[in-house]
This record gives sequence, C-alpha cells and structure tokens, in this order.
Amino acid sequence: MRLSSSSIAVCATVAGLALVGPAHAATITGTAASETLTGTPGADLIKAGAGDDIVYARAGADLVRGGAGEDLLKAGRGADHVVGGAGADRLLGQRGNDRLDDAVGSEVDVLRGGAGADVIYANYRDHVLAGADDDDIFVAYADAEMTIDCGDGFDRVTFNEPIPGHIELIGCERKRIVSAGRSASSH
Repeated sequence: MRLSSSSIAVCATVAGLALVGPAHAATITGTAASETLTGTPGADLIKAGAGDDIVYARAGADLVRGGAGEDLLKAGRGADHVVGGAGADRLLGQRGNDRLDDAVGSEVDVLRGGAGADVIYANYRDHVLAGADDDDIFVAYADAEMTIDCGDGFDRVTFNEPIPGHIELIGCERKRIVSAGRSASSH
C-alpha cells in the first residue's frame, strides 16, 4: 500500500490488513493482497488492488476505484465517485450525491444508491437498488439477469437500447431509451 503522506496506522486483522490513511486528503493504493482500505476526512483517491478488498471512503468528495478482485466499495459522506473493477463487486452509495459506475466487465455487480440524488451506471447482469432520493440510472447492454429496484423517490432509468422484456424493473417511475441519436420515454 502507498500513501501520499508518511502518517499511517497499520494493524493486522483476521481477514488481512486494515490500512488507515492520514487525517488529510491522501492517495491510498492497495496491493495484490485482500485488504481493508479506509480513507480520510479529506477528498481522497483510493485504489483497491488485485485482492478481494473492502474500501471505506469516509468524508470528502472521494474517488474510489476497485481492483481485480471481488471488492466491497463503500462511499462516504461526501459526493463520491465509486468505480468497480474486474470481478463481482458491490458498490454502495451513502449520504451525498454519489456516482456509482460499473465500468468493467460482465460480472454480476451490485450497485446500491444511498441518501442523496445518485447517478448509477450499470451494465449486463448487474443488480441495481436505487437510494431514497431521486436517482438517475443509466443501463448499457442489459442482460436477462439484470434487476433494477428504483425504491423511493422519483427515479429515471435510461437504456441504450430498447428495454428488454426480461429485465425486472421495480418501482421505476420513468424509463427512456437513448440510442443512435434517438430518444423515447415512458412514464
């Protein structure tokens, strides 16, 4: 693990290492091992490594990037941007207007919004649970295993192709298709 500051506390746990950053904004980089990475109260860049990592962003407008393993990536209290990596990841929004982005692969990822107006980017076989407020969900190349639960709030789901009949949409107030320069909406 690397930090942009020399102030770090490391303690061993049963599941691997618990790595905690300094009290100000930092760049925290995981290793090939399975680790727990914890951000600072500032706006951090946290990059998980190749193991099955757990990342806690904490406060600040953080950028969290998953690695090659099956990661749990949890936003903090700021307006965070959480990006999944290769592997079946879980991306969890918290308080703040978060952006959850499954940017890699066709694994079954879970993307769950939190309190705040979140923006969620999902693809293929993901499972999406919108947060309590008005969320925007963007879906690319939906597969038969995908489910989207819009929950509370007035949520909008945008597909890049006609909405496949096999997609499970629960409580989604507004659906639209934006593909090849055309737009169609349904309420």
